[in-house]
Amino acid sequence: MKGDPKNRDLTKLIISIKRLGITYCKIQLNETTKKMFDEFSFIYGSISEIQVDDPACLIERVIEKTSAIIQSHIASTLSSYHHANRLMKSYSISTSEPDWNSIEMYDVTVTEIVPPETFEEIFYPLTTNETKGRMKIAANPFTKGSLRFAFYGQFSNDDLAFVDAVYKELVSIDSKTDTFLIYREHLEMQAIAQFLAEQFNFEQQRLFRNFTPIVYADADIVQQITNPSKIYQVERRMHQEWRKWNNNNGGVSLNEYSTLLQAFSHWTYQVTCGRLMVVDLQGVKIDRAYLLTDPALHCDDLLRFRETRTNLGVKGMHQFFRTHVCSDVCTKLNLSSSSSILRPAVFNYSDSILCHASIKTTDNLTTETFDDKEFEKIEKDQLETIENFEIC
Repeated sequence: MKGDPKNRDLTKLIISIKRLGITYCKIQLNETTKKMFDEFSFIYGSISEIQVDDPACLIERVIEKTSAIIQSHIASTLSSYHHANRLMKSYSISTSEPDWNSIEMYDVTVTEIVPPETFEEIFYPLTTNETKGRMKIAANPFTKGSLRFAFYGQFSNDDLAFVDAVYKELVSIDSKTDTFLIYREHLEMQAIAQFLAEQFNFEQQRLFRNFTPIVYADADIVQQITNPSKIYQVERRMHQEWRKWNNNNGGVSLNEYSTLLQAFSHWTYQVTCGRLMVVDLQGVKIDRAYLLTDPALHCDDLLRFRETRTNLGVKGMHQFFRTHVCSDVCTKLNLSSSSSILRPAVFNYSDSILCHASIKTTDNLTTETFDDKEFEKIEKDQLETIENFEIC
């Protein structure tokens, strides 16, 4: 006999187990158990392995692993606190683009993320490649976000012609936070979001005749060779009007509400079995396509992308579903309803949603939420979308 004797769905069963908050470990006996653990961990998430070469040492190894897990949880909790008054870099905002003929050129090391090719790869650190390039950058940024300044610039990779670019620099001047690792994590999140968007586009193409592709901009890290402390994320400049459709804390834009982009965030949660969600969807709309950048990723592992301070974990995923209204796109994608995902004990879900909502807390958390100040309560039938879909 194969499978569950009660014919229960494996994915739903493991997700139900996961909601109990139990930390699992594995003791591998042979190749058969390895295959079993691989299937389990793909849905549940990574599982710590207890190495037991000598059965007499089993109790000792279990104690060691248990202690390590407890210490890891303590470290994760402590890392959620920081000093509220962080020092920021001081720049004057200038929206004028400089004369590039008069701007100094710098040689740079270019770091690019090798894109994931399978769903399994997105749950592990991605690899990088290095090349050389050249950069020109404006003296002052043209805008400032919650985490980074954005500068006009020009960029050349592998001795190609210069192209218009945007350079993004972290706003903090704390040497403990302004590190190459933070830039790398931002780049890794963008590569993962890009992979998931490609898979989502395949699903769209299968379901809709007039589907609207979602594309994430290619991005790299550049580091000046003469001054290695000068590190930026670089990507091609988007000349169209900038929009933000949702944030990492359940906020939803009503100016140009998109059922497709909301469904994309929902889909990333379901296709990864609740382990990861792409949010903070922002960018431009061009020629029946969305060109996005700077995503935030919620991950069930709070230590993943911890340096970016935007991973709110399962709590962030619940914040999305607290305000999400499933559309016909969600239905066609066969996505679980928000109400079935949220537990009543944690959230009170109703037919109304709060847009531009923010979490209020008495703690100073290291995680950053991208909130708008205004609150607006609307009903499901008030939502309008700019997309019109024709189902195959």
